[in-house]
Amino acid sequence: MANRSSSSLRSRNASSSTNTGGLNLSRAQEKEQLETLNNRLAVYIDTVRRLEQDNKELKSIISSYSDTYEVETSKVKQLYERELEDAKKLIEELAREKSRLEIDGEKSNAESQDALAKLVRKERELRAAEGRLKQYETEIGDLKARNDALGYDANRKTDENVVTRNSRINLHALLFADSNNLDALIEAIKLTRNLPGVNQSQLFTSAIRVALRLNQSDMIDWLIKEIQENRIQLDIRIKKYLDAHLLSKGLDPLNIEAYKSQNKNEKDSISSASDDYDGMNILLSL
Repeated sequence: MANRSSSSLRSRNASSSTNTGGLNLSRAQEKEQLETLNNRLAVYIDTVRRLEQDNKELKSIISSYSDTYEVETSKVKQLYERELEDAKKLIEELAREKSRLEIDGEKSNAESQDALAKLVRKERELRAAEGRLKQYETEIGDLKARNDALGYDANRKTDENVVTRNSRINLHALLFADSNNLDALIEAIKLTRNLPGVNQSQLFTSAIRVALRLNQSDMIDWLIKEIQENRIQLDIRIKKYLDAHLLSKGLDPLNIEAYKSQNKNEKDSISSASDDYDGMNILLSL
């Protein structure tokens, strides 16, 4: 603006010099030039004022921008700080998560190793179980064969039981018959007890055999007692035979043959009775 003023003064001085120096210039021209200069100066002044106003507005805008910048910068800084804190927290959480994942990974690795060991053990147990299963199948086959054999034996035993049942029925019938026979033999023994010349050894033998089959101990004891008494009687008969034999030595020749015949019969009877009683004793000892 100072340059413009100095320029106008120089122009004015030059024009003054020109007016002074030149006789042809008129005052109207000078006035016109002055008006032109004044107009130009007014234009300059208006321009300066307008520029100053624009400058104030620009300063206000700049100040507003500066305030906005500071506010926005503060907001951005606060936002950055918050994000930084969040990032730090996130990093810490990630670090903790990483540590936890590492621990979990180690734990999972250990569990996987244990699971692998268990799997290997289970495979061994499975193979052993398969071997036992095959063994069991073989044993089951053997047991089935034995079961079939036992079934066959059971059927055979059933048939045998039927036969045994029939035999038992027959045995009961025989025992009943033996019981009746034993009663009859006992009665015969009692009836022939005091009859002379009757050999009871066969009766005793039959009675003992029946009593043994029937397992009647009381009857066996009674028979033993009877046998002992008959043995005593036999001993008496033997003594009489010996006495008669001694007596025959003092007889005359005519009666010797008769005594010999009688003694021979008595001897045979005694020998037969003795053999029968010996057989009965052997039978009782069994």
